[in-house]
Amino acid sequence: MKKFVKFVRTHWPLELSVSLFLAVSLLLLFVQLRTLVGGYSQEERLVEVATNSFPNLLDNILYWPYYLLVYALRFVVTDGILAARIISASLAFLATFNILLIINRWFSTELAIVGATVFVSCSWLLQIGRVGTPQIMGIAVLLSIFTGMLWLIYRPKKILPSIFTGVALVFGMFVPFIPLLILAGLLLAVFKERNLLKVVPIWLWALIGIGIISIILLYVFGGLKNYGQTSKILGIPDDLPNLHTLLVNLRSSLAAIFWYAPANPAQWVGNLPLLDIFGVVMVTLGVYHHERTSSDRRSLILFGSTLIILLMTALSGGINSPGFSLLLPLVALFIISGLYEFLNLWRKVFPVNPIAKILSVMVVAILVSVSSYYQLSRYFIAWSNSPQTRDIYSVNIK
Repeated sequence: MKKFVKFVRTHWPLELSVSLFLAVSLLLLFVQLRTLVGGYSQEERLVEVATNSFPNLLDNILYWPYYLLVYALRFVVTDGILAARIISASLAFLATFNILLIINRWFSTELAIVGATVFVSCSWLLQIGRVGTPQIMGIAVLLSIFTGMLWLIYRPKKILPSIFTGVALVFGMFVPFIPLLILAGLLLAVFKERNLLKVVPIWLWALIGIGIISIILLYVFGGLKNYGQTSKILGIPDDLPNLHTLLVNLRSSLAAIFWYAPANPAQWVGNLPLLDIFGVVMVTLGVYHHERTSSDRRSLILFGSTLIILLMTALSGGINSPGFSLLLPLVALFIISGLYEFLNLWRKVFPVNPIAKILSVMVVAILVSVSSYYQLSRYFIAWSNSPQTRDIYSVNIK
């Protein structure tokens, strides 16, 4: 058995596995990008109109970097909506690459490939990441911030991690709820993890300070011109809900993920929850895993980020909240943690049995394959061919 494992590792290195995974991810995110649903949506048309000229920062504070990227790409791609879809798919690929790096650092490269496969094949990601709307930017930015902080911790004296993290933080200031997560992260570092503050170079602190002052001024002037966009970024609801409404919104958000989703043909099929049975079970195991390690930095960050986003989502309208999609990367991280916990529990039962170890790998491979097949079929076949979806994406392709 050892000879067999050595042979596989020698002739099928992890670098090749990662390369194949990234190639498949690009295929999933870009194949039939223009033609899958037969047309465009009115929401995508609004993005096209907004990028016909240089996007005014004060008019487009919400997701402004996304509009800027679409505007820049339109010098090459004449179809504005296709340009928006290309930017979205590129950000989805960035998010996939980031989650690969995060899980590689947290657990192992093998589990990173498996977990990232679950992430990129998730119909929820594909539905957000393959349309010309800016929601995917929040997912990519949140995971980029996580990656950047890990990079800074392990490469504190390098300039590239500092630049990457700084750009991610700046982009995050234009995404709903992420400024609150950044503030919570700073408070966590000040009161519990002061050593983390030391990994940030002084020059980066200076730039962050200048950036924060500039963005606060932007919020003020932008809020005077368009208060609605600034309030969405900061998670300020138009009307503060009462306790009953807050609980209803919270329940509807959790229900849409785990057991019942209200009809929304623009983003999912019928009333199916966003996760399948495999995802629900793995999230449960993932929560159990991080509860056991709740004193660890990563568990604190994961639980804290999830609770903040759930609370802000409940305050801002439940599943209709602009930050609801930020739950996707956090749920994905819980799923991957659940896979890790499943393998650990299995190996505790069979600590030295080589056949049991091989069987655990086979079980995980089968579960991931079945789940990925279901999710891909749900997106590429069921959702894309649904009459309700076709009604939403009815604007003719140029």
